[in-house]
Amino acid sequence: MSTQGQSLISSLSNISNCSGHQCDCCQQLQNQIDGLRDLINNSNNANIQGEIDALKRQLADVYRQSAQDQIQIGSLEAELHDLQAKLIAVGAGVAAVVAIAAAPLIAAALEGVFAAIAALGAEVALAIAGAAAVQAEVVVMEAEIVGVGAAAGSALALATTVQAEIVVLEAEIVGVGSIAGSALALAGTAEATGGSALILAGTAEATGVSALALAGVAEGTAGSALLLAGTAEATAVSALAAAATAETTAIAAETTALSAEFVATSAQATANTAFALAEVVQGQVIYAEAIANEALAISFEMRGEIVLFEGVASTALTLAGAAQTTSLAAIGAV
Repeated sequence: MSTQGQSLISSLSNISNCSGHQCDCCQQLQNQIDGLRDLINNSNNANIQGEIDALKRQLADVYRQSAQDQIQIGSLEAELHDLQAKLIAVGAGVAAVVAIAAAPLIAAALEGVFAAIAALGAEVALAIAGAAAVQAEVVVMEAEIVGVGAAAGSALALATTVQAEIVVLEAEIVGVGSIAGSALALAGTAEATGGSALILAGTAEATGVSALALAGVAEGTAGSALLLAGTAEATAVSALAAAATAETTAIAAETTALSAEFVATSAQATANTAFALAEVVQGQVIYAEAIANEALAISFEMRGEIVLFEGVASTALTLAGAAQTTSLAAIGAV
């Protein structure tokens, strides 16, 4: 309570010392009541209202500073989200770069496999060429064997013809027994012819043996050729299996690279979407915080006015109670 209020209450308390002059006491009481009214009216004077306005402005400045701090905090959080989004994008980019860089490495690794396949193909081609050459030699040998067989057949046919001639001569010898000289001559001729036939038969037999030997050699050569062909076929099968494995590995590597690129693209799109949503949400949060701070400032201003009004009302009630007490005391004294 101010000093003027205390002096007013003290003067009202002294009214009880009135000596019975009712008009003077009433006038004095009226003067005190007027003074109380003036004091209550002066409690809302310009100086006090100016101080209250200054306090309100200071409080509003405090809340504005708080709002600016919140906005700065929101900006820092936005920068943090931006850095996080950029970090996610950089990670996705690194994954894509790794996937793209892995493709040449896989291709370089497959070059050795393809070179080995090419070498195996060359070996298979050489083996096939060797088998073809051996097969050509076998064909030539078979032709020679056929020729030798034909010669042996000719020799056997000649021997058969000679033998038939011998039979004819023997019949002639038996039929013409009277001509001894001629028979003996013919017998000598037949014997000579038989010797020639025997010689030809031996030659034919030797030729047949040689033909059989050549046939055995040809059979062995054909077996070696078949063995080489089997080895070449096994090598070709192994080369085809290696080529199929290499092709499967290349397809798997390409699929992995495509999957990594797709994942990187999806991650980058997700990061961009999240970043856009974060910016929208952050703007809404900053706007909501600013509105909340403004509402809080208004609330504090209203609270200050309520406190001020409560103080004025309390002072007025106190003064009214004191005036009422003084009035009652004055009336009792009268």
